[in-house]
Amino acid sequence: MAVGARDTSNLRVVVGIPILILVVLLLILVAYLYWKIRNKDREIQKLTEDEIHEFTHGDPESGNSALFYPYNTDFEIPKSKIQFGKSKSQASFLYKLSYLITF
Repeated sequence: MAVGARDTSNLRVVVGIPILILVVLLLILVAYLYWKIRNKDREIQKLTEDEIHEFTHGDPESGNSALFYPYNTDFEIPKSKIQFGKSKSQASFLYKLSYLITF
């Protein structure tokens, strides 16, 4: 075996193993983050009856804060009355939508 062929095979092992380890660690990190986000979404969707009641009716015993007032449906805007259109100004990193609410 020639000396040059032996050096390239050692170089492949020395460079290949760390790259393989980094790829495996990256895949593990992506899988963990996906699992974490998915579980957080499920946790948000699981509101108890008490939490729903507190949101709709408020909790006046908790204090004098706007967070504890009941949900007011008078301030709701129906989806049918909102019209989305293209932005009048556009930056390279931000795309804004203009909207119009009809009453």
